[in-house]
Amino acid sequence: MKKVVLVASVALVLFFLITRPTQSADVVQTSLGGLRNGADGLVTFVHNLFGSGYSGSDHYSGNDHYSGSENAGGGEVYTIH
Repeated sequence: MKKVVLVASVALVLFFLITRPTQSADVVQTSLGGLRNGADGLVTFVHNLFGSGYSGSDHYSGNDHYSGSENAGGGEVYTIH
């Protein structure tokens, strides 16, 4: 019975990916956004619990630009612009 349910689920997912790719992508992006928000909330909770004062708004927004250069020690140094 488990195998039938698994095969049917995979077939259904593939059907929607093939027939409605845009809507499928929207569902995946929404799901991942929800997971990211949940993870960000969990990180904020843990940091606040242990007194570091982390705020979820300090999280990477995706709008920053990074440039890299090598420092005297041979490692990369990244600067946010």
